[in-house]
Amino acid sequence: MCDYEVSATRPAVRAAFPSLMVGAVVGGLFAVASSVPIAAQAVRFEPEQLAALEWRQIGPASQGGRVTDIEALPSRPSTIYVGTASGGVFKSVNHGTTWVSVFDEQATLSIGDIAVSRSHPDHVWVGTGEANNRNSSPWGEGVYRSTDGGVTWQLMGLEETRHIGKVLIHPTNPNVVWVGALGHLFGPNRERGIYKTEDGGASWDKVFEIDENTGVVDMEMDPSDPATIYAAAYQRQRRAYGFNGGGPGGGLYKSSDGGESWTELTNGLPEGNKGRIGIDVSQENPNIVMAIVEAEDGGIFRSEDRGESWTKVNALNPRPMYYSAMYMDPNDDEHVYVLGTYMHRSRDGGQTFEQVEFDEPGSYGIGVHVDNHTLWIDPADSDHVMLGNDGGVYFSFDGGDRWTMANNLPIGQFYDIAFDMAEPYNVYGGLQDNQSVYGPSTTRSIKGILNQHWVVSDFGDGMVQAADPEDARYVYTSSQGGALIRHDPRTGDRKVIKPFPTDTAETYRYYWTAPFTLSPHDPATIHLGGNRLFTTRNRGMSWTASPDLTRQLDPDSIPIMGVLSDSTTLSRNDGVSGYGHITKISESPVVPDVLWVGTDDGLVQVSLDGGRNWTEVGENVPDLDAPMFVGHVEASSAAADRAYVAFDGHWDDDYDPHLFVTDDLGESWRRVTNGLEGSVRVIREHPDNEDALFAGTDEGVFFSLDRGSSWTRLNNNMPRVPIHDLEIHPRDNDLIAGTHGRSIWILDNVGVLLGLDQSALERGLYVSPVNSATIFQPKYDVPRLGHGAFRGPNAEYGALLNYYLPSALDDGVRIRVRDARGATVRSFAGPAAAGFNRVSWDLRMQPLPMDTTIYPAPSLDVGPRGPFVLAGTYQIEVEAGGARQVTDVEVRADPLLDLSEEEQQRRYNFTLSLYDLQGREYYAAVQGNTVARSAGEALDSLEAMDVEESDLEMADSLRNVIEAAADEVMSDNGSLRGWWRGLIGEFDGGPSTQGTMTGPTDDQVRRLLRTESEFTESLVELDRVILEVVPALNALLERFDLGPVTVLRRENLIS
Repeated sequence: MCDYEVSATRPAVRAAFPSLMVGAVVGGLFAVASSVPIAAQAVRFEPEQLAALEWRQIGPASQGGRVTDIEALPSRPSTIYVGTASGGVFKSVNHGTTWVSVFDEQATLSIGDIAVSRSHPDHVWVGTGEANNRNSSPWGEGVYRSTDGGVTWQLMGLEETRHIGKVLIHPTNPNVVWVGALGHLFGPNRERGIYKTEDGGASWDKVFEIDENTGVVDMEMDPSDPATIYAAAYQRQRRAYGFNGGGPGGGLYKSSDGGESWTELTNGLPEGNKGRIGIDVSQENPNIVMAIVEAEDGGIFRSEDRGESWTKVNALNPRPMYYSAMYMDPNDDEHVYVLGTYMHRSRDGGQTFEQVEFDEPGSYGIGVHVDNHTLWIDPADSDHVMLGNDGGVYFSFDGGDRWTMANNLPIGQFYDIAFDMAEPYNVYGGLQDNQSVYGPSTTRSIKGILNQHWVVSDFGDGMVQAADPEDARYVYTSSQGGALIRHDPRTGDRKVIKPFPTDTAETYRYYWTAPFTLSPHDPATIHLGGNRLFTTRNRGMSWTASPDLTRQLDPDSIPIMGVLSDSTTLSRNDGVSGYGHITKISESPVVPDVLWVGTDDGLVQVSLDGGRNWTEVGENVPDLDAPMFVGHVEASSAAADRAYVAFDGHWDDDYDPHLFVTDDLGESWRRVTNGLEGSVRVIREHPDNEDALFAGTDEGVFFSLDRGSSWTRLNNNMPRVPIHDLEIHPRDNDLIAGTHGRSIWILDNVGVLLGLDQSALERGLYVSPVNSATIFQPKYDVPRLGHGAFRGPNAEYGALLNYYLPSALDDGVRIRVRDARGATVRSFAGPAAAGFNRVSWDLRMQPLPMDTTIYPAPSLDVGPRGPFVLAGTYQIEVEAGGARQVTDVEVRADPLLDLSEEEQQRRYNFTLSLYDLQGREYYAAVQGNTVARSAGEALDSLEAMDVEESDLEMADSLRNVIEAAADEVMSDNGSLRGWWRGLIGEFDGGPSTQGTMTGPTDDQVRRLLRTESEFTESLVELDRVILEVVPALNALLERFDLGPVTVLRRENLIS
């Protein structure tokens, strides 16, 4: 027995806990929350005003996501289209070496099917909304068409179909198209069945319909007769409490008149309720049709008379709700593939199957991922196959015996993300069927964030992760069903800490993505959600449990499609871990032990005493017709009375946002959804500004600067991918997005939004505070990569400056950087677009000149950059449109190097000398190059005239002297500036070499002195030549009425 209680009568929270009423405790445990959303007037933004705030996609690409379709051009199989469950469409024209995401501008990235016209290969149709029925399946927005190979797309309607199983295109007329629509997954609707267009999608006719719960999951066309079409009707529905994968509406149908009429095929097929059915028609012999049928007596069926009669050839049908995919070799109908958790292959028309071995024996992760959904077989070469599964895309050229993975598709489906306090910080996350991983938010590698930078921290379906902010030895990771472990990233040590019942008669229930959270007051305290709230205060060594905090309903007592689930239900509750679970947990950062939980059965519980007593406050939420799945709970960082709760209505076929805030511990709630789109998955309050909120929905990222009164989309360059989690890094102010379909993205320094209000705009210029910046040498530590390697961009090097302009400025923006003495160390122009502008100062002084029109850059040149500044405080001044603002930035020395101030100063002085010499050598080289080139042109002119041989010899001799002196100066310049062997490159780095932040060696000092001495000698010779040899050549030229040799004065060049 436990001492904890749940209030059955749900009294007001303050009445239930009188000792914790606002203001009742000396010093005030609870902040008094204002009932007014915000005092400052919010700023309204247009999308183009936010465009400069670009996200970085950091990966990984090695941990793939679910692939729903692969199509390639039969005439050019190196051109491939890949459809993903929630990441859009990717196209490759070089067999996967590189990919382009071609669907990012559309309203949805969930892909059900792709069809490419045989007669017009640039005509591509995409049916949106995957057909795989997962508990995490997103939904679509209709059917799209491209007539230029995926460059542009047009929405052609059928938006309410939500999930599309198949698209067929007439083989000779691309304007004739059939769409098999599954319809809504989470509720009934009439927009399902088969739709046909004969005018390229301008209009549609519904040519096949069963009922509001039955759609079409698959279609195939007779390759010899496009009027003959086979269709699989599928009745299914998923809810938060269960899944029913079949019913009387299911069946196999055939049309012989292009869809005008349909006949159900029954002869030899199972009777009674049917579930998902997959179809294939032999390309070699269209009389042969095969179907994989979910039914009580289901399996694989084969017809040799175009579907008139069927014979069951095998009982194989792995997890039909999720797969039901079967493919015949286009060149051999006896060769059949069946996809499932693994791939099965038959050589005798389906009579027998072998399981294809995917992994190298004894080598986990070397081979092919499981859970296979789609297969493309090259009609010109049956050994060439492409496979799509929960892990991404794989290629085989030996019929499936050995495979190569396309590990350059960043389509990871993250459920949850976290961060640590390392510098730079790491990002942690759990992926659908792709383990738990962590990787850097940025690197020092010049190549960016690569797959190899990501590390697996645990296995299975990755769920929630959390890193101890005070002790890097402790990272907590979970997989499905609350399987919680404690992981040491340094050693890999893995300790299971999941709580188990003390009473063997009891079973704990855990949601699929069971939540846990570290206490913001003590990272050794962890709260884990099941049907109870479990709490440990010693990092998992022991646990206490609350009472059951759910409604404790029997899910089998709740009908789906009007039917109660029982042992005969097809795919019964597949993908459902149970019902009655805690889905989200949040502890107040303001006051310890103020706990909030939300459940999948619609309860919102709050405890003010660390979980000993609870009050249900969800019933106080207005505007909800029935209890709704709680998608997220966020306790405010500013006021202990305040919390945000997001209800996820998509489980009830409600796709609107439902986000509420309370300022009185749940006694009353206010809806805050103005401007939001889609079901809300996550809500975050900025830790430094209670008015700044960020929300992730199934349609993207949104932010509010007025505590939720209004919202603005913040996707910018990120496509409208489902956002399952957001985090705000408290030190770096970065917004981190865990997407369910396009891996992890970071918006650097989202704090730029926080200080912007209407009064700031009226000043004509707003300059955001600048984060501190670190001087370091980028690393060249990665071997050469191929063109297709995934490379996530690092954070911008240096000090990232952000400013806002109310309108675009024709005369631009001027930026100056001054040191502590007020001296200008750098000036440059900044962008001047309306809205936010973002530019980085690279922590270097003014670049040296490099005009390659008058002097070509030497081979392997280090470039025109200036030397690094010293660590210290700098002032950045921004001038725009008559307005002027300044902000400070702290420039730090590399924390990984133990450098004294004396050594930093020695390096700084040395680099100043290096770059001063480079500048002087550059101007001398320009002068020498110009005079040598002019002398050469003069000689060419003489040679074209009728001139005595002796005069030509004299001119040639003078020209050679001039060129020799110029070449010596230019050689000195090249030797100094070369990034490989030059002194500047060796010391300060270059395009492929890393320099040093330490002081110079004695040899480097001697080399600098010697280089300067050699340059002085070369310069003396060049000056002599200009004073003595050039006049002699000019005198000769004057005799033939030719102009003098051009001599530029170095002092004029410098000025």
